Amino acid sequence: MKIRPDVEYQIANTLLGKKIYVGIKEANSFIQFDSKYINSVINLIENEKETGIEELKQLSGIDNQLIDVFEQKGFCNNGKEPEKSFNEFKGIGKEWFNIYIKKQGILNHKIFIYMEILLLLVSICIISINRNMLTNKIDYMNMEIWEIVVSIILGLILMLGLHECGHCIAAQTVGIEIRKISIGFYMICPIIVVSYQGMHLHNTCKKIWVELGGVFMNMFLTAIGIIIKLLGVHSTINDIWIMANISMIITNIEFFGMTDGYFVLTSLTGLTNIRLLGYKYLKKIIRSKSRKLIKKKEVISGVILLISFVLSFVGIIIQIWYIGTLFSFNTMILKIVSLIIIIILILRLIYKIALLKL
Repeated sequence: MKIRPDVEYQIANTLLGKKIYVGIKEANSFIQFDSKYINSVINLIENEKETGIEELKQLSGIDNQLIDVFEQKGFCNNGKEPEKSFNEFKGIGKEWFNIYIKKQGILNHKIFIYMEILLLLVSICIISINRNMLTNKIDYMNMEIWEIVVSIILGLILMLGLHECGHCIAAQTVGIEIRKISIGFYMICPIIVVSYQGMHLHNTCKKIWVELGGVFMNMFLTAIGIIIKLLGVHSTINDIWIMANISMIITNIEFFGMTDGYFVLTSLTGLTNIRLLGYKYLKKIIRSKSRKLIKKKEVISGVILLISFVLSFVGIIIQIWYIGTLFSFNTMILKIVSLIIIIILILRLIYKIALLKL
């Protein structure tokens, strides 16, 4: 019996030290090991692919443990299908339909980067000279029906689609394959989710580049809106477009929830499921009988989760006051909305912890 020929490994540098990922890209299946296993994993995979487990001699205790893990995961030619790895996007919402990507080329990432930098520099210069180029007030009271409809389409569908398009472009520029694009809804909000093939079997820089692709796209779109205003085209729709993209940037640089910032954090730390591990830590702290079973990863994840949770309050309040000020909402209304959303988030956190099975 040998390790499957499509098994790959990737060493990743993270804030918590080096990690090695072993997996099969096509099956979206991987296992993560700490730095102390790196040499053993590499030697075992390279040797086993050629000679087979039965012919290897002088296997250490670590080698035998790794072989058992590989067999259980389906990485060996033992007839077992590779086991899919934990996916935080699974069950995020109801899918309407999926677009499966069969073939894709590799784009020239330099063009994308140069255009982004150029537009951002131009936008910064414009804003520095004239701050009115940013949206200050939105005259929604005098909007016509068609403007409201167009704004909703632009804000909820087109902008969301272009945000995900930014991720797709970034993925293509570094050779990360897109598996499928899912379109659906979460509660009453439309969602678009991009699934990548073997994302964790790429280095940390490539992963972060892809994870920030959506934010870069929103910066790009904000810059276009500002340039349109510079050209003398003033419209409420364009003001809403600028506001929506800035709001999208603020949302996605947060570290709590299914945001781009959260996934950047997982790549930087090498903790691929911070929220789940964090919830486990908090539940074990609450249940004193389980405290002895707390793992180091859970402690780190729990601390990160709580810090991210608090920071998310700041992001939400900034968002609410930014949008509320643009639409000239009453201060008391903004305070009440902020309080309600914070209470909902706290209740949701308690709910997640309560339902978690240890």
